[in-house]
Amino acid sequence: MVKTADILFLAVKPKDIKDLLQDLKAYDLNGKLIITVAAGIGLNVYERALPGVAVVRVMPNTSCAVQQSVTAMVRGQNVTDQHAEIAESIFSAVGKYLWVEDQKINAVTAVSGSGPAYFYLLTELMAETGEKLGLSKEDAILLARETLVGAGRMLAEDSRTPQELREAVTSPNGTTYAALEVFRKKGLQDLVEQAMRACYKRAEEMEEEYTK
Repeated sequence: MVKTADILFLAVKPKDIKDLLQDLKAYDLNGKLIITVAAGIGLNVYERALPGVAVVRVMPNTSCAVQQSVTAMVRGQNVTDQHAEIAESIFSAVGKYLWVEDQKINAVTAVSGSGPAYFYLLTELMAETGEKLGLSKEDAILLARETLVGAGRMLAEDSRTPQELREAVTSPNGTTYAALEVFRKKGLQDLVEQAMRACYKRAEEMEEEYTK
């Protein structure tokens, strides 16, 4: 397969990348494109192991499963415009993409790579609280889930910013205002930042571990 394929996807656990790169050294990779989805492995690792080979590093998220991923892509120094167009074509089929610098990929992980789990947790907590307020478990899950889906579509299709959309739902001293005031007083903004910084820090640590 390695001999005949024009594009190679490296989709293994980060701990297995070094052995895989060692195996790939036995092949003529001239003109081939390698796309790697392994977290925590910088471009320099691939380009050091496989000099002259075109490598695109990508960070999609699990929403690829429903063609709603946002994929960050990093262009290696040997990637041609044709290679870049191929990578764009592949990842536009499962959502949206953007090109970033390699040193920004860990920030991408903190926002979108791990991001779906943040929303799943919020949905889970909203459903649990709805049940405590008297709704059936099934109704609470449905309401929480579909509210998130609807809000997501509004963010995607409405020209207003997230702040403007939030303000449009929030009447002065109304029910939404009361809820948001609790979030504000309990420090939700700081909590979100701390959580994302922890994600970023762990991504940096992983990259350092695997790059050694």
